[in-house]
Amino acid sequence: MSGRLERRYRRLLRAYPAHYRAARGDELVDTYLDTVGPDRRWPDLRDAADVLAGGARARLRAREASGLPGGVSIAAVLALAAGSILSTVWLLGIELASPPAHHRAGHAFGPFRTLAGVAWTAWLGAAALFALRPGRWCRWLVGVAVVLIAAARPVGMAVTGAWEPYQMWGNPSVPSLVALVPHLALGFLALAVPTRPGRVVRWMPLLAALVPLGVSGGWGSGWTYATLAPSVFARVATLLLVAAVAVAIHLLVRRDARAAWVLPAVLPPLVLLAVDPIIGFGVRLSHGDPLAVPIWFERSTVSVVLTVLTLGLLSLAITVSGHRGRHHAAATDRG
Repeated sequence: MSGRLERRYRRLLRAYPAHYRAARGDELVDTYLDTVGPDRRWPDLRDAADVLAGGARARLRAREASGLPGGVSIAAVLALAAGSILSTVWLLGIELASPPAHHRAGHAFGPFRTLAGVAWTAWLGAAALFALRPGRWCRWLVGVAVVLIAAARPVGMAVTGAWEPYQMWGNPSVPSLVALVPHLALGFLALAVPTRPGRVVRWMPLLAALVPLGVSGGWGSGWTYATLAPSVFARVATLLLVAAVAVAIHLLVRRDARAAWVLPAVLPPLVLLAVDPIIGFGVRLSHGDPLAVPIWFERSTVSVVLTVLTLGLLSLAITVSGHRGRHHAAATDRG
């Protein structure tokens, strides 16, 4: 059985570059095998996550994408802070709010209107844990929030039996994809939060969660996610962009290599937050003549196009950085 387990660990090690596997593959496999019981058939989930994360870091180092891991960690803190603002707004404005008179539906998930309320609570718990004791458990709690966000819509549809489009529209127990998808993107980025942040940085997400309490009247109005999300996202996207630019400028002044990667890393969730403002800008360019297509089709098309473009730009930046790093190394060797 140990031979089969060893082969499975070696398959996981393909996440590392070939030269790294040749140099340290046997050592890594022996280390992992020493920590598992004799009856185990599959690699431990934490070991698998550790191998994949280590392989990603090793490949980035091999491409000499200087500053990328640190830049992504900084962007992850900004994503956790932006998601904390959104979580507070969703809890106060929708999940815990009293329904309007013309809505009969009550709270389907305990104190919350939808399963997303549990996800926002978990997100705020991760922000508090990041402030008090950052580390692996904070990332796990962010991961739990991501899973709950992804499950909120199908679970809401199953509970209410609202499987038809006309039943889901305006249904208070079925959160809108308009709100869930950008928050999912923030969640995936927030999984990269650092385990040892500075004393000031670790409190940023938790303090950001308190921002809506001071400006509660400035987040728009509406009782469903679809109606409230556009005005909220416009404000959060602006705050996220300003914060990312400010951090990048601060790092640039200090000649820190991470400055080049903060904005590219935060760009995918940022553009998803800005989908509605971008659509509105396109309508203004067309002199107020909107496209004759449903708004859900318009939002989904713009979201997909922007996501593909931003991920493509990030991949291109990593590739160019790798080529520049290899050329610099070759010139140094010749020198």
